[in-house]
Amino acid sequence: MNCNHNLDSISMNFVSKTGSRNRLRVPVAGTRFNSIKPGDKVSVASFQGQALIEKIHSNSRKSNIYTVEPNGAIRIPAHKFGLPSKNAKISCDSLTKMVLLSN
Repeated sequence: MNCNHNLDSISMNFVSKTGSRNRLRVPVAGTRFNSIKPGDKVSVASFQGQALIEKIHSNSRKSNIYTVEPNGAIRIPAHKFGLPSKNAKISCDSLTKMVLLSN
């Protein structure tokens, strides 16, 4: 069976697929794995070619805030965070409840 992800006990790993707008997409399976639900707000922080996505609470004052889509996916613009528009690695960690995007 061919899957689009690799699952171990604490993380789920993907290779991104982008659409015509060159946005990186964190798949629904990854967001569910980290208990992120449609409508939740997430913050994106970038550093040295990587981006870290974490769920935020309603009264947080972080920048780069995105809303999880109704289907449960998260899409962020690759160029804004210095990430490649294709084949970026996505790791969803169930211990920290964070998503890491990297080259």
